[in-house]
Amino acid sequence: ARYPVGPGGTESVAGYWPNWLVIPTGTEHPEEAFRYLDVIIQQFPQDALVGDAWMAKARAAKANGGDPSGLYQEFVRLYPNHVRAPEALWEAGQALEGQREWARAAALYHQLRTSYPADSGAFEGHFREGLCAYIAGDAVTAYAVWRDLMPGANTDERKARVQTWMGLAARAMGDEAQAQSHWQQAQAAAPWSYYGLRARDLAAGVAPVLLATHSTAPEEPAWTQADWDQIAAWMATWTQNTTGALNESLLARAKALETLGWYPEAT
Repeated sequence: ARYPVGPGGTESVAGYWPNWLVIPTGTEHPEEAFRYLDVIIQQFPQDALVGDAWMAKARAAKANGGDPSGLYQEFVRLYPNHVRAPEALWEAGQALEGQREWARAAALYHQLRTSYPADSGAFEGHFREGLCAYIAGDAVTAYAVWRDLMPGANTDERKARVQTWMGLAARAMGDEAQAQSHWQQAQAAAPWSYYGLRARDLAAGVAPVLLATHSTAPEEPAWTQADWDQIAAWMATWTQNTTGALNESLLARAKALETLGWYPEAT
């Protein structure tokens, strides 16, 4: 096949023209970019590169201030069995999230996880479907979506994440007891993961420290002297390691302290 090249498309080369893959990045001629990509899309719809062409066209639209979600969805409509169809649904959902179109994004994530349940992105799509509902203020739907997701949480970290968010949804619904139950399960699943630690703080009523909320007069820390004494005693046991090497347990502790922002203790 011959493809047009050059600013005006007046020249051509035989075979697949590779530079259309980089056209979307900072292009000064978006119309030319779309025209090059449409050569494959329109004239060679069954070509192996058609999926790449559609994805590149969507990226070109985004790079030039447009909404790429429609292009991703049209690709899936035309090529529902294409290997990149699940990816296109994910990217479309991400684009709509960026526009705060929570309901539309959730619908695409739902389509991703129901139409392509075996895809590697199905779990994340399922999770973000619930997250979009939660952000939109629909805690009931979010809880139901995450409840359905739990059987697919096949790692401890995933279980902790889903349980933590189910707890947040339960709290938003006014069920504090159920929220506490979910946070306890999150801690049990992966106590030293981010969500295990976050669930512990939620259960204890400890608010996260956000940079945007820092003031010149920060509040007193929630930790008591007894807490610090226990931490000191715990850390003192670290030097009793007789192997002379930093084992996995110590590494996990250091990571946990680093997550909490205790950098001197972590080192």
